[in-house]
Amino acid sequence: VDAVHINWQILNLYGVGIMASTNMMTRIFLILLELEFVSMQDVEGLVITLIFVKISSWLGLYNCVIYITIERYAALKFSADYETNTRVFIPIAIMIINSIVSCSVACLLLYNMLNGAVYMLVIFCMTIISCLIYSRISRRNKEDYKKVTSFQGEYSVSHRWQVKDNVR
Repeated sequence: VDAVHINWQILNLYGVGIMASTNMMTRIFLILLELEFVSMQDVEGLVITLIFVKISSWLGLYNCVIYITIERYAALKFSADYETNTRVFIPIAIMIINSIVSCSVACLLLYNMLNGAVYMLVIFCMTIISCLIYSRISRRNKEDYKKVTSFQGEYSVSHRWQVKDNVR
Protein backbone atom coordinates (compact mmCIF):
# COMPACT_ATOMS: atom_id res chain seq x y z
CA VAL A 1 0.00 0.00 0.00
CA ASP A 2 1.41 3.38 -1.01
CA ALA A 3 1.76 6.07 1.64
CA VAL A 4 0.43 8.67 -0.79
CA HIS A 5 -2.13 7.48 -3.30
CA ILE A 6 -1.29 7.90 -6.99
CA ASN A 7 -4.31 10.20 -7.47
CA TRP A 8 -2.94 12.62 -4.86
CA GLN A 9 0.47 12.47 -6.48
CA ILE A 10 -0.98 13.32 -9.89
CA LEU A 11 -3.07 16.23 -8.55
CA ASN A 12 -0.12 17.65 -6.57
CA LEU A 13 2.20 17.37 -9.56
CA TYR A 14 -0.41 19.14 -11.68
CA GLY A 15 -0.72 22.04 -9.20
CA VAL A 16 3.03 22.43 -8.73
CA GLY A 17 3.62 22.10 -12.47
CA ILE A 18 1.13 24.84 -13.28
CA MET A 19 2.61 27.30 -10.82
CA ALA A 20 6.25 26.50 -11.61
CA SER A 21 5.81 26.71 -15.38
CA THR A 22 3.78 29.92 -15.35
CA ASN A 23 6.14 31.60 -12.89
CA MET A 24 9.13 30.55 -15.00
CA MET A 25 7.56 31.80 -18.25
CA THR A 26 6.64 35.12 -16.67
CA ARG A 27 10.08 35.58 -15.13
CA ILE A 28 11.91 34.79 -18.39
CA PHE A 29 9.74 37.32 -20.20
CA LEU A 30 10.40 39.99 -17.56
CA ILE A 31 14.17 39.35 -17.74
CA LEU A 32 14.07 39.81 -21.52
CA LEU A 33 12.20 43.09 -21.04
CA GLU A 34 14.60 44.31 -18.33
CA LEU A 35 17.63 43.52 -20.46
CA GLU A 36 15.92 45.30 -23.36
CA PHE A 37 16.14 42.31 -25.71
CA VAL A 38 12.49 42.94 -26.52
CA SER A 39 10.27 46.01 -26.27
CA MET A 40 6.65 46.15 -25.14
CA GLN A 41 5.50 47.22 -28.60
CA ASP A 42 7.03 44.09 -30.16
CA VAL A 43 5.37 41.63 -27.82
CA GLU A 44 1.96 43.07 -27.05
CA GLY A 45 0.19 39.78 -27.91
CA LEU A 46 2.65 37.82 -25.80
CA VAL A 47 1.90 40.01 -22.80
CA ILE A 48 -1.82 39.27 -23.09
CA THR A 49 -1.03 35.56 -23.45
CA LEU A 50 1.17 35.61 -20.34
CA ILE A 51 -1.49 37.45 -18.37
CA PHE A 52 -4.06 34.87 -19.52
CA VAL A 53 -1.80 31.97 -18.49
CA LYS A 54 -1.09 33.56 -15.12
CA ILE A 55 -4.77 34.27 -14.40
CA SER A 56 -5.85 30.77 -15.42
CA SER A 57 -3.15 29.17 -13.26
CA TRP A 58 -4.23 31.14 -10.19
CA LEU A 59 -7.87 30.32 -10.90
CA GLY A 60 -6.93 26.64 -11.06
CA LEU A 61 -5.45 26.89 -7.58
CA TYR A 62 -8.49 28.77 -6.23
CA ASN A 63 -10.65 25.84 -7.37
CA CYS A 64 -8.41 23.39 -5.52
CA VAL A 65 -10.70 22.85 -2.52
CA ILE A 66 -13.55 21.84 -4.79
CA TYR A 67 -11.43 19.26 -6.60
CA ILE A 68 -9.91 17.88 -3.40
CA THR A 69 -13.46 17.30 -2.16
CA ILE A 70 -14.27 15.41 -5.36
CA GLU A 71 -11.16 13.24 -4.96
CA ARG A 72 -11.93 12.52 -1.31
CA TYR A 73 -15.49 11.58 -2.25
CA ALA A 74 -14.07 9.10 -4.76
CA ALA A 75 -11.83 7.68 -2.01
CA LEU A 76 -14.91 7.20 0.16
CA LYS A 77 -17.06 5.78 -2.63
CA PHE A 78 -14.43 3.28 -3.77
CA SER A 79 -12.81 2.60 -0.38
CA ALA A 80 -13.09 -1.19 -0.81
CA ASP A 81 -10.50 -1.22 -3.60
CA TYR A 82 -9.23 2.37 -3.88
CA GLU A 83 -5.66 1.33 -3.04
CA THR A 84 -5.49 -1.63 -5.41
CA ASN A 85 -7.44 -0.10 -8.31
CA THR A 86 -5.76 3.24 -9.02
CA ARG A 87 -8.55 4.80 -11.12
CA VAL A 88 -6.21 7.32 -12.71
CA PHE A 89 -9.16 8.67 -14.68
CA ILE A 90 -10.31 10.52 -11.53
CA PRO A 91 -7.40 13.00 -11.28
CA ILE A 92 -7.17 13.25 -15.07
CA ALA A 93 -10.86 14.18 -15.29
CA ILE A 94 -10.40 16.66 -12.45
CA MET A 95 -7.41 18.25 -14.21
CA ILE A 96 -9.27 18.51 -17.54
CA ILE A 97 -12.34 20.05 -15.90
CA ASN A 98 -10.12 22.40 -13.89
CA SER A 99 -8.27 23.50 -17.02
CA ILE A 100 -11.47 24.11 -18.99
CA VAL A 101 -13.13 26.05 -16.17
CA SER A 102 -9.98 28.05 -15.36
CA CYS A 103 -9.28 28.99 -18.98
CA SER A 104 -12.90 29.93 -19.64
CA VAL A 105 -13.11 32.15 -16.57
CA ALA A 106 -9.66 33.62 -17.31
CA CYS A 107 -10.92 34.72 -20.75
CA LEU A 108 -14.00 36.29 -19.19
CA LEU A 109 -11.89 38.12 -16.60
CA LEU A 110 -9.22 39.21 -19.08
CA TYR A 111 -11.72 40.80 -21.45
CA ASN A 112 -13.83 42.33 -18.63
CA MET A 113 -16.86 40.14 -19.33
CA LEU A 114 -16.91 38.98 -15.72
CA ASN A 115 -16.25 40.99 -12.60
CA GLY A 116 -13.49 39.49 -10.47
CA ALA A 117 -15.50 40.16 -7.30
CA VAL A 118 -18.42 38.14 -8.69
CA TYR A 119 -16.08 35.27 -9.51
CA MET A 120 -14.55 35.37 -6.02
CA LEU A 121 -18.05 35.33 -4.50
CA VAL A 122 -18.95 32.26 -6.58
CA ILE A 123 -15.70 30.52 -5.56
CA PHE A 124 -16.34 31.47 -1.92
CA CYS A 125 -19.81 29.89 -2.06
CA MET A 126 -18.47 26.79 -3.83
CA THR A 127 -15.70 26.49 -1.23
CA ILE A 128 -18.21 26.70 1.62
CA ILE A 129 -20.33 24.01 -0.05
CA SER A 130 -17.20 21.89 -0.60
CA CYS A 131 -16.23 22.27 3.05
CA LEU A 132 -19.71 21.17 4.14
CA ILE A 133 -19.53 18.18 1.82
CA TYR A 134 -16.01 17.43 3.05
CA SER A 135 -17.21 17.46 6.68
CA ARG A 136 -20.00 15.04 5.71
CA ILE A 137 -17.44 12.82 3.98
CA SER A 138 -15.28 12.94 7.11
CA ARG A 139 -18.21 11.93 9.31
CA ARG A 140 -19.07 9.08 6.92
CA ASN A 141 -15.43 7.93 6.92
CA LYS A 142 -15.49 7.75 10.73
CA GLU A 143 -18.69 5.69 10.61
CA ASP A 144 -17.11 3.35 8.05
CA TYR A 145 -13.98 3.08 10.18
CA LYS A 146 -16.00 1.94 13.19
CA LYS A 147 -17.82 -0.61 11.03
CA VAL A 148 -14.64 -1.92 9.40
CA THR A 149 -12.70 -2.25 12.64
CA SER A 150 -15.55 -4.05 14.42
CA PHE A 151 -15.75 -6.75 11.71
CA GLN A 152 -12.11 -7.13 10.72
CA GLY A 153 -12.45 -10.61 9.25
CA GLU A 154 -14.97 -9.49 6.66
CA TYR A 155 -12.84 -6.70 5.16
CA SER A 156 -9.52 -6.85 3.35
CA VAL A 157 -6.42 -5.22 4.78
CA SER A 158 -6.31 -2.65 1.98
CA HIS A 159 -9.97 -1.75 2.55
CA ARG A 160 -9.36 -1.24 6.28
CA TRP A 161 -6.22 0.79 5.54
CA GLN A 162 -8.03 2.99 3.01
CA VAL A 163 -10.86 3.69 5.44
CA LYS A 164 -8.34 4.47 8.18
CA ASP A 165 -6.46 6.76 5.75
CA ASN A 166 -9.71 8.52 4.82
CA VAL A 167 -10.31 9.31 8.50
CA ARG A 168 -6.88 10.98 8.78
